[in-house]
Amino acid sequence: MKDLFELVKQMFKIGCIGFGGGSALIPVLERETVTKKDVISKSEFDKNVVVASITPGALPVEIASGIGLSAASYLGMVLSAVAMALPGVVITILLLSLFTGVETQALNIINYVAVPVSVYIIYMLLLYIKKAVYIGDKDISVRDKTLYILTVLIVFALNAGKEIEALTGSDVLMFFDLSSIQILGMAFFVIIFNGSGIKLWKSILTVILCASYAVCVGKNNIDYPAVENGLKTFMILFGTGSLYVTFKEDSSSWDVDWNGLWRCLAVWIGVLFVLLLPALLMVDDIWPFVGRGLLSSFMSFGGGDAYLSMADGVFVQSGMVSEAIFYGQLVVIVNVLPGSILCKTLSGIGYLIGYGISGNVMVGIAMAIGGFGISIFGSCAISITCLHLYSGLQKLRVFNIVGRWIRPIVGGTLLSICLSLIVGIVSNF
Repeated sequence: MKDLFELVKQMFKIGCIGFGGGSALIPVLERETVTKKDVISKSEFDKNVVVASITPGALPVEIASGIGLSAASYLGMVLSAVAMALPGVVITILLLSLFTGVETQALNIINYVAVPVSVYIIYMLLLYIKKAVYIGDKDISVRDKTLYILTVLIVFALNAGKEIEALTGSDVLMFFDLSSIQILGMAFFVIIFNGSGIKLWKSILTVILCASYAVCVGKNNIDYPAVENGLKTFMILFGTGSLYVTFKEDSSSWDVDWNGLWRCLAVWIGVLFVLLLPALLMVDDIWPFVGRGLLSSFMSFGGGDAYLSMADGVFVQSGMVSEAIFYGQLVVIVNVLPGSILCKTLSGIGYLIGYGISGNVMVGIAMAIGGFGISIFGSCAISITCLHLYSGLQKLRVFNIVGRWIRPIVGGTLLSICLSLIVGIVSNF
C-alpha cells in the first residue's frame, strides 16, 4: 500500500508540473519511475511509451495507466491515470466557474488578455505542423516532405471553409467545410482499405467513395441522406474487410493475455460509470455528450493540441458549445495550465454544457466529472487494450502507415484551428 501511495504521489506531482505537452513529460516520467524509483523496467517503460504514441488519447495519462498496471495491478492502473490528469482538470473547472456569470465588460477584458495567449497557441500549433511535415529532418526525402505538405494543405482546404468565409466574407470554399471527425474518418478508411497493399482497383474505388462522401457531407446544400448512409456503409464494410485480412495474415504473431485484458476493460467501464453517476442523477439525458465525448477521445490522434480540432468538430460545429466560449475561454485556459489538453478540454466542455442547460454550477461540475471520466476511459481503455495486443500490433503494416501519415493529416486540421484563432483575434479589435 505504501508503494501504491508513493506511485500515485509521483503521478500527481508530475501532473502538477505537466507543461509543454505529453511528449515533454516522457523524460520526466522515465526519470521518476525508472531511474530514481525503479518502479518498472526500462523495457516495460519503453513499451508503454510506444503504445501511448500510436493510440489516440492523452499520452501522459496513458503512460501513467500502463506504469500503474505494471507496478500495482488494477488499482494502480486507475489511480495513476487519475492522479496524472486531475490537477489540470480541477484548475480548469475552477477558472470556468469563476468566469460564469461575469459581466460583459469583464469578459471583454478577458478577451483582450486572451489575445497574446492565442498568439502563443498559434505559434505552438505551427511548430507542431512543422514537425508533422518533418521540416529540418534530413532523414526524410524531399519527395516525402512534399507529399506531407500536400496532405496538410488538402486537409486544410477540406476543413477550413467556415474560417475562410469569416475572414473574406466569401462562401466560395464552404463547399469544402468538412468536420475534423469526417476528415479523420475518411483518412482511416483510406489507410486501412489500402493497408494490405495498393492496387489500381482499390485506388479508383477509394477516390470515388471519398469524393462522393465529401460532396454529400460538405456544406454545399446537397442533401442526399440515403446516399450518404450508403457510402458510409460501403466504407465501413470495405475497411473492416481489409482490416480482417491484415489481422488474419499476421495471426501467428498474436500472444494475448485475454483474461487480463477483459479484467482491465471491466475495471475501466466501472470507473466510467462511477464518474458519470453524478451527471446521470442530475441531468435528464447525458448520452449525446457521452457518445460525442467518447468519439472525440477515440479519434484524438496526434497529441493534445490535435484534440482541439476534434472537440471543434464534435462539440462546436454541432452547436453543443458556442464557438466564442470555446475559443475565447476554454482553449485559452487549457493551454496555459499543466496537464492533458484532452482531459481538461472534455471536462471543461462538460461543465459548459451542464451549466448551459441548467444555470446551476453544481450541475456543471457534475457534467465536468462525467467529462473527466470519459476522457480517461477513452484514453486508457484503448491504450491498455493495445498494450495487451502489443506483440502483434507492432508487426502490422497498417499501424506503421497510420504512424507515418496521421501527423500531416492532423496538421491540416490544426492549420484551420490557427485560422479560427486569428478570426477570434481580429473580432476583438
